[in-house]
Amino acid sequence: IMSTEVVIITKEKAIKIADDYRKASIEKLEIESSIKAEQAAIEAKYEKRLAKITEKQDNCAKQLETFLKGADIITEKKKSTSLSGVKMGFKKGTGKLVPSGKNTWEKVEKKIAINGDWRKLYIK
Repeated sequence: IMSTEVVIITKEKAIKIADDYRKASIEKLEIESSIKAEQAAIEAKYEKRLAKITEKQDNCAKQLETFLKGADIITEKKKSTSLSGVKMGFKKGTGKLVPSGKNTWEKVEKKIAINGDWRKLYIK
């Protein structure tokens, strides 16, 4: 059995509810502001350390790339290798231009020939 209850809110009660809502909104904004301030302080605390680590990773990546270019560990069949838990490799082959969807090169050529302003349509 479901019952429906009629709720009547007087103007005075609505004013009190609106005031409670406003106070809750202010408190929420204060908390969010504190979170952002603490987060900024934490980021600042670790900024130099993270910069050094990132610089070290970049340097290591350059050296490993130099090593891989001169090493014969990547073959035609195997395009990657793992050293000390770091997976490294290169994609072999050249890129190719392929029409998208159901387009064929013939359809693309016709569209370009029909529309003189083809650059706006096809080059982004």
